[in-house]
Amino acid sequence: AKRQRQRDKDKKDLKKWSESFNVSPDIVAISRLRDGLIFEVNKAYLKTLGYMRSEVIGKSIGQLNIWADPKHRDEFVHVLETVGHCEEWETILQTKTGQQIPVLLSAGILGFDGEKAIITHAHSIARRKKMEKRLLDSERRFRETQQLAKLGTWEYNLETEKIIWSDETFRIIGLSQEIGEPTLEGFLSTVHPDDAPELLSRINQAQTDGKPYNLEIRHKDPEGGYKRIVATGKPHFENGRVISLFGSVMDITDFRQSN
Repeated sequence: AKRQRQRDKDKKDLKKWSESFNVSPDIVAISRLRDGLIFEVNKAYLKTLGYMRSEVIGKSIGQLNIWADPKHRDEFVHVLETVGHCEEWETILQTKTGQQIPVLLSAGILGFDGEKAIITHAHSIARRKKMEKRLLDSERRFRETQQLAKLGTWEYNLETEKIIWSDETFRIIGLSQEIGEPTLEGFLSTVHPDDAPELLSRINQAQTDGKPYNLEIRHKDPEGGYKRIVATGKPHFENGRVISLFGSVMDITDFRQSN
């Protein structure tokens, strides 16, 4: 009788939980901890993964191949058994048709029908992953375009004196990225002695008067010769004052030699 009362209570709790998480846009499921037997799922679970309710309830997660990597579920269960909860666990779920969906899982352990069960919320991050891929692709294309054009970019923060160079700027100037960007004085020391004063003067004017500059300079390469570089700089204003400079360096050595 006591066990029956507990089962009746579990059924009421299950109904209460299902009513509450049915309105969630995230994938939600209650499953048995030891073998992944599914007790309840919400509407978003069925819609996102492409199942009918009758195809899911009473089946195990392993039978449905919902986890793209079953070993990842074993790790997930181990964390739950050890800690009792899990937050923002990144993994990949599979729909009925095999489509893969990257998600963040949050889960906790609860008692149900005399056994340990897991209530799991899975939030799709497919859109975020697409955006991340687009950003990475855009950054790759940007680097390749700079390399083809022999055009590097840079930024100089006047308040922190921090200098940021693009990959191509390092290549053109002939410095290792592992060493990092030099100081302004360090960079000027690599410019031809006859060109460095004019470049410094233009940089100072950009800082104090907000004047952009564009001039050709000679820059010492690692072999001891000099490259022909077009150096540009433009001030960035905030509340009427210059807070940073940004610009470019273009290697025109081949063009000058051919002419």
